[in-house]
Amino acid sequence: MRISSFGHAAVSLLLCCVAAGCALVNPPPAPDRPGPREASTPRIGAPEPVLELYGIEPDGLLERLRRGFALPDPGGSEVRYYERWFASNPAALDQLVDPGGWYLPYIAGEVFARGMPAEIALLPAVESGFDATARSPSGAAGLWQFTGRTARHYGLEQGTWFDQRMNLEASTRAALDYLDQLHRRLRGDWLLALAAYNAGEGKVRRLMEGNISRGRPPTFRFLNLPRETRHFVPKLIALRNVLADPERHDVALPHLADEVRYVRVDSPRQLHHVQVARICGIEPALVSQINAGQVRRATPPGGPHLIRLPRDCDFSLDAPGLYAKVPERRSADATYTVRSGDSLWRIARAHGLSLAALSHANPGIGADLAPGQRIVIPETRDKESGEHEIVHRVEPGDTLSALANRYRVSARSIARWNRIAINSTLNLGQLLKIYPK
Repeated sequence: MRISSFGHAAVSLLLCCVAAGCALVNPPPAPDRPGPREASTPRIGAPEPVLELYGIEPDGLLERLRRGFALPDPGGSEVRYYERWFASNPAALDQLVDPGGWYLPYIAGEVFARGMPAEIALLPAVESGFDATARSPSGAAGLWQFTGRTARHYGLEQGTWFDQRMNLEASTRAALDYLDQLHRRLRGDWLLALAAYNAGEGKVRRLMEGNISRGRPPTFRFLNLPRETRHFVPKLIALRNVLADPERHDVALPHLADEVRYVRVDSPRQLHHVQVARICGIEPALVSQINAGQVRRATPPGGPHLIRLPRDCDFSLDAPGLYAKVPERRSADATYTVRSGDSLWRIARAHGLSLAALSHANPGIGADLAPGQRIVIPETRDKESGEHEIVHRVEPGDTLSALANRYRVSARSIARWNRIAINSTLNLGQLLKIYPK
């Protein structure tokens, strides 16, 4: 049978369609070369892989924060520097989950309730690395790093057994009150309010007035702020930028559940963190972290005996050994009576201590000392070597090797003293014990 030219064309078309159909069912093997990153080529109608990779879960806390981001980007090299820093330091982002996951859901709820920009909830990441036990050399303490004087002004109480600067609810209320007041007083400008939170309202106001007198804009970008403040605000904005667009910065974000992770138990008797941790089967450090305001690692003898515990803690108020006697302060600690002209720095130096170690031994102490005031001088000698202890708070760029060179000890010794691996990544705000020669 002869086939016309039209028939030949039809047969050819049919064969092409069959071949194409086979190719769709059994595609040829991919070329031996790396393909594009999955996250950079999302499939229409199937966004789940992208969300999983970059941590943009629609039901997560980070997504709720993104919807509330509202602060302007002041620009400048500082913001770009810290964007790169966060992108290359995943441990800094992990702090949003641990320890931040214990606090951020509550803080975010308070920020949203006041109608504030969601970035305000991230401020403790810059202030303290979300470490409620953090203390600065200047005596600031807690998630929001309140100094003694500012804390007293906003009603945060400090005593022998408690320090509300390190209490989640009390310190958050005070910090948001302070920021709200600064925002109203400084032209409704949140960047100026944040700058004043770090440098002081009086300092920022004087710089604004100086700019106005010289015909310059009284805005954050044009103020001649202290170096620390010039980095403080951009660092927060950079963190916001990375969380808002992780794909652009090539980072994978951790998942952060939008729920409070703890419960609060009210006991009829005094509770000590060590006993509670033993009953729950968790580390005492975790109990002390989420109850950092209880500076003696126990509820006050006279109450209240309210304590936070992880939700999955199998806790019973009838557990044997729960109410063991709270140990008294070590008898090896000495005391010093403040004299006229004394300062914490001078006392610490005279006794071979760091400011952090002296502040830690005197919960609630402020920078203003009164003659006759008694200061606890802790016995800070390493039992093995008899050397004095320094408490170092990890800053950007710190590594074990860099700290070893700085304090003239070995990196392996620092790792051993702090029970961490020699190749550990240090977390911003982490406290390390060091015993220099």
